[in-house]
Amino acid sequence: MNTSTRLYGWIKLLTVLHVGEQVMFGMQDVRALKRMLAAYDGCFRNAGNAAAVLLPTGVGLAMLTIHCILKGGRARFIALFVLGLPAIGELHHLVETANAGHYTSGTVTAVPSVVCGMLFLRALVEENRGKKTVKAPAPLQPAVAVRIARDSVGATLTRTRIPVAALHLGTLPQSHYRNPVCKL
Repeated sequence: MNTSTRLYGWIKLLTVLHVGEQVMFGMQDVRALKRMLAAYDGCFRNAGNAAAVLLPTGVGLAMLTIHCILKGGRARFIALFVLGLPAIGELHHLVETANAGHYTSGTVTAVPSVVCGMLFLRALVEENRGKKTVKAPAPLQPAVAVRIARDSVGATLTRTRIPVAALHLGTLPQSHYRNPVCKL
């Protein structure tokens, strides 16, 4: 298992613990999300239209992220990098605590979240750093190309039941001219 995969699992566990901490000691993040959602709803005439746009957009982004992860390569790297950024974004809890001068909800789990997020992104970059070189396929040798062409022509002629001798002579039996299956 890759280091980044293991660290991403820890980030998800810390996210659950972070939400639990905020449920127990106060949800300042929910208040901020409600303000953002109210501003978003203000862009539409009614809340139903806002939800009708927001829901498919969120589902589409989730599907795109899953597709990129399954595709692999650079797409996987970008998707996982974006998914790792919110862990570092939990740094705002530390800033809030420093500004308030006392504990604010979410600070205890924010510290390991930020550390895991930074380690996750570093591991992700290190894992993808060596994958930039791509091995070019070996060039096709002329003798191999001739053999492949000869074998594919022979297989095609076998399927159409045309005698190979007729091709060399330049004539085909009359039955092949009337056969709608065989078109040359």
